Amino acid sequence: MQKIIKLYSAVFLMTLSTLSLAEEPVKVGVVNVALLLEQAPQAKLASAKLEREFAPQQTELKGLAANLDKQQNDYQKIKRL
Repeated sequence: MQKIIKLYSAVFLMTLSTLSLAEEPVKVGVVNVALLLEQAPQAKLASAKLEREFAPQQTELKGLAANLDKQQNDYQKIKRL
């Protein structure tokens, strides 16, 4: 009999606690992690450092791409003849 009383007491207390929680409005926050990381000062510094570090390779790749385009155009001209 005592077990049943304890069980009912526990259920009653749980019900009361959930009712008191339901009265207060729930606050939910949303964090846009991608935007946060994009605009963080550390991310901007890292991005600038990477751009400086790989600028020579980028310039070389652009030159190679221009050279390849020229060679393709020359090949197309020769192919038409």
